[in-house]
Amino acid sequence: MKPNWIHALVLVVLCSLGDTAMAQYQLVVEKPGAFKRIRIYVGDEIGIRVQGMDQMYMGELSGLKSRHIFMFGDSLDPATFDRIYLRRPRYWTNMTRGALIMASAVYPLMMVLNLPRDQWTWRKAAVTAGISVTALVVQRALKFLYWKRVRLGKDKWRLRILPTVESLH
Repeated sequence: MKPNWIHALVLVVLCSLGDTAMAQYQLVVEKPGAFKRIRIYVGDEIGIRVQGMDQMYMGELSGLKSRHIFMFGDSLDPATFDRIYLRRPRYWTNMTRGALIMASAVYPLMMVLNLPRDQWTWRKAAVTAGISVTALVVQRALKFLYWKRVRLGKDKWRLRILPTVESLH
């Protein structure tokens, strides 16, 4: 197929708009001297701690440009970040949390269903309640394993904004 003047015009318009129309970016956390690299895309949930502040901001990454990150409706400069917290779902953590939730719900139910066969005592009820509450507390504590804390700095991890591979061709 022979390119016509409409295709050429569209290409000229898109190229003249620059990075606003064509380039898509990704946030990359990488460790210098190692092959470790974590990619963060728009829509991922992250937490940010700015240098000199004790407060941590958590939320969804809403946009990326060549030098700015858009979160919470504001434009943030990545050079001011001290730490970044990444939410990464982990298979075994999810499975263990699900099993603990089921155990905390099913174990008391099984005790009630076995009442005619077993002799009910206050001690058995206290042990059952203790096991259920412990399972709920442990599954809530496992939620903290979702977050990976990365310290940004000179000899540690660094944060860069790079164009995605799809936007380069």
